[in-house]
Amino acid sequence: IRGGFTRITFVIIAMMLISIVSNLILVSYARGIYDGPYQRMVVIDNIEIEMENLQRNIYTGIAEDDPVLIRAAVNQFDINLRKLDDSIGNLIVLASEDESVEINLFKQKIDRTVEIIERIKGHLTTFDAENNNEYEIALSVMRGEAIPIFKSAAMTFDVLKTQSKQAAEDYLKNARYAQILVVSLMVLSLFVSIIVSGKVSKRLEREIITPVEELVEVSTMLSRGEIDVEITYDKQNELGVLAESMRGIIASLRDLIEEADLLSHAAVEGDLESRGDAEKYQGGYREIIQGVNST
Repeated sequence: IRGGFTRITFVIIAMMLISIVSNLILVSYARGIYDGPYQRMVVIDNIEIEMENLQRNIYTGIAEDDPVLIRAAVNQFDINLRKLDDSIGNLIVLASEDESVEINLFKQKIDRTVEIIERIKGHLTTFDAENNNEYEIALSVMRGEAIPIFKSAAMTFDVLKTQSKQAAEDYLKNARYAQILVVSLMVLSLFVSIIVSGKVSKRLEREIITPVEELVEVSTMLSRGEIDVEITYDKQNELGVLAESMRGIIASLRDLIEEADLLSHAAVEGDLESRGDAEKYQGGYREIIQGVNST
């Protein structure tokens, strides 16, 4: 009986372990998606935005003729470059070994634009007496030197975007496979637990319900004074011990009745000296025989 309950306990524990492992797998992939492909895509989007903002601010500075607005646009150059450098640093941390080559190449190209942008800043912030700056020279430097480097960097950046997109797709594909695996494990564990629980339940029914019903029936018969009963259950378990004890009770009652019959017959025949064997019994049964012997 205990073995049956132990098996059920093991089934429950196994189900809990499978559930925990399945959740850990899903959490691991969900965290991996966030820490890996998702974060890389966010950083790449930020880099693309900062590159666009940097070029837009340069053209804004060239197009403006108000010194205040020109200086405001020029001040944004440094902010854009700093944010761009930070994003590239984050991308290096998140990138795989295969992507590091393209990222370093992209960073080198962006670094080459820093000196060019400084010269553009100088031309835009050099004003004459009439507040005219050297915007034509700045435009020439932008078109002749900065734009080609930006275009080359954009080509390298497109490769990075493609690599990142492919990595995200591969990871999501693996995540879907993991999800299918987890669902399959849970369905399989549920199926196995149903089978095992069914078999254990049937076994428990054979080992508990059937013998209990037999012992209840025997107890009912004994309460009515019927001692001509037999207990067939003989398993080596807790109910088997109970069944054996009840057999002992039945045997003791039969012996007691038989002993009482012998004493009754002896008394009827006038043999008042006949005595019952009290040593054969224990407890209350012995007291009954001893009481008869004393009369």
